[in-house]
Amino acid sequence: MNSETAQKLAMSIMGFTQDFKDLQGRGIDQVSSVILEYCSTHERVRPSDIAAMLKVNPSSITRRIQVMEEEGIIRLTKDSQDQRSVLVSITEKGENELEELIGRVSSIFANVTKEWAIDEIEAFTNAMDRFSSGLKDWMKEHPDTSKNTQRRTIRTSWKEQ
Repeated sequence: MNSETAQKLAMSIMGFTQDFKDLQGRGIDQVSSVILEYCSTHERVRPSDIAAMLKVNPSSITRRIQVMEEEGIIRLTKDSQDQRSVLVSITEKGENELEELIGRVSSIFANVTKEWAIDEIEAFTNAMDRFSSGLKDWMKEHPDTSKNTQRRTIRTSWKEQ
């Protein structure tokens, strides 16, 4: 790929990322959604597991989990094997909220692509999946050695890791 094409790709993806962040202002909280998705596919997990999946410092996830518990979308229970630890699980209300959220996002994306042919949507989806996979591979091959390693962005995939 030449430099100009790489720059166009970078600008396009940065714009898409910002657009997706802007959806948060419309009630689509990406961090909570990813936590709900993770809990729905992993039954009971520790807060440290969630922090590792999000690639954030475990202490930064504590308040988020407390708020989500207060909202009734996750449940915290003592770990029977380690009474000092808690396990996080999604509640029925959380499952319903996740399903509603996925429906809203799907509706937005369907509206945005309403004039696209199905093969264009499939090609775009496949290209995004391929790009995401390649980026993950690159990050594994080029680990971040900066002091800010714990302060990373969350994954944006709606799929299980």
